[in-house]
Formats: sequence, structure tokens, C-alpha cells
Amino acid sequence: MRVVLTVLILWLLPALAVAQSRAVVVICLADKAAPITLDLWRQSVFGVELHCIDANFITGLTPCAPDAGYGLSDDESGRLISTSDTEAVAFNNVGGLTYVRFAPLTIEFWTGRSDGSGDAPVRDWTYTVDRVSGVALLLRDGIRTVYTCGVIR
Repeated sequence: MRVVLTVLILWLLPALAVAQSRAVVVICLADKAAPITLDLWRQSVFGVELHCIDANFITGLTPCAPDAGYGLSDDESGRLISTSDTEAVAFNNVGGLTYVRFAPLTIEFWTGRSDGSGDAPVRDWTYTVDRVSGVALLLRDGIRTVYTCGVIR
């Protein structure tokens, strides 16, 4: 029953966030790995709701972005300086960038560093959450780590 409820909540996250107009926090756990936290539908100073991921391996940028868009971080401070919904703007930024996309069955995050050339950056890692099962996959440095996620708030 608990698994069914978690799956239902993960699948209904967009509707819940719109209806309640408040953020949702998801925690993901794996054997022999630090937890990953997702902070979804956060209001921001950029006029869009941001979706953030927090993990101990993320450094040098602020890992937040709007749905189907990019969060652009300052190259020196790592602070989030703007958001964009276009690759052209994101890939011309010098510094870290975060991408987030909500699909009907998944939530995908990835980060990279852009040199401002307009070319797509190499991804540092990719994190994909299956919204039906609550299972997530981190692909980092060629290593796959499986997580189990649940809504905590």
C-alpha cells in the first residue's frame, strides 16, 4: 500500500503542486550512496518555478532550472544568475548549467559546464526519476546507481 501511494503521489506531482501552490520535496535513497533530494515547484526571483536537485557530488553551480529549461550559474561564484528555455541562450552562457524536464513518466536532471561557444556542453551526470515506480537512476562517471524515491513534503 505504501509503495502504491508513493507511486501515485510521484505521478500526480504536477497537479498537486499547482493545486496547492507550494513546493514538494522528494528524497531518494540508495545502498552505499549519499541521499539525493529534489525540491520541486519552488517560487523564484526569476518569475518561474524552479526544480532543484541536491547531492553531495554537485559543486560549482546552483542545480536548479525551470521545467524544460536551463538554470544558468555564474562561472566564478556558482550562483544562479538566470534561467532560459532555449539552448542558444544556455549554451552561450559561460559557467555551469542545469537542465530539468518533466515528462509524463519521468523527471530528468543533468548538469554541465558551458564555455560560451554555443556548443552543447558535456554532461557531468544525468539523474532520471521514474514517476510511476519511484525508482531513479544516476549516471555519473560511467557508473550507474539506482535510487528509490518518495515524497516527504
